[in-house]
Amino acid sequence: MDDGKTREFLGLPLWKPLYGFGDTVLLRAKMTNAMFLHGIDRRALAGALPRHPRVRLHPLSPILVVQSDFVHCADNGDPDANDYPYREVMLACLLDGVAGLFGPMWPLALFLDSPIATAAGREFHGFPKVPAKLSIGDSTAEVAFESWPGGQPRVRRVLSTRWSEPHELVVRATSLAKGAVATFLRAARVDADMIDAFEQLALAPLGEVWNLHQVPDLANPRRATLAQLTRFKPRLAEPSGLQLLRDFTLNLPSTDEEPVWELGRRFFESKGKGIERRAAVSFAWEATMRVSGGDVIDEWR
Repeated sequence: MDDGKTREFLGLPLWKPLYGFGDTVLLRAKMTNAMFLHGIDRRALAGALPRHPRVRLHPLSPILVVQSDFVHCADNGDPDANDYPYREVMLACLLDGVAGLFGPMWPLALFLDSPIATAAGREFHGFPKVPAKLSIGDSTAEVAFESWPGGQPRVRRVLSTRWSEPHELVVRATSLAKGAVATFLRAARVDADMIDAFEQLALAPLGEVWNLHQVPDLANPRRATLAQLTRFKPRLAEPSGLQLLRDFTLNLPSTDEEPVWELGRRFFESKGKGIERRAAVSFAWEATMRVSGGDVIDEWR
């Protein structure tokens, strides 16, 4: 029965959406993935997750840092057929899976340098995307955040990374599979225990991504009038060679230097001091991804 009320999602502005509706987004990305297993605060990680019976941090979850240079980003529903390249740095953890295995990836924060990609990701999917100033080079990257304390603009470094030349061994595009990655790591003389962990983790960013999508209550914005536990499964095509990197290092400023995000104090047991953490394993690769609307695992009001 038609009650004369709009059910269609109209976008903003209502008469001219700024981008498509996320039916299918085609992305081509150059990525660097790093896995940190030691010197992280898993109790704080668990506390950063929403309360839900199916959302539990894996007791051995690493912190994943994924640096992405999206050289191509097009939404098939965009009325102007735009292609928006942008850069992104994501921090994520892994949830508890079946039989104690590593489960889906959960994004903690995504720093982006494109207002369109930031707004679309937040509006459609509820991803924790944050506007930032990013630079990603051949062997270094940096995230900076602009705030306005006392009405004065100030740009602070949130994190920076560096790494050395790729290892001489390369896994070809057709070998992006757990067994091939394990063989690759053994040839690179990576510790056996680390290979076992990495064999589960290597493809985690390519599998399921869970997230919390919420709509705030206008009468009380501290509460959600609708909450959805969502699942996304990007489809991969045209992956390029996987390169194992050397000496990937994450540098986090002290709380005095960067009091807004405080990633070191919050997740890396820094006690407010500036720190460096060496990744257990890191690798670079490229791929084309097709991302469409996710599944709703659970919904509540």
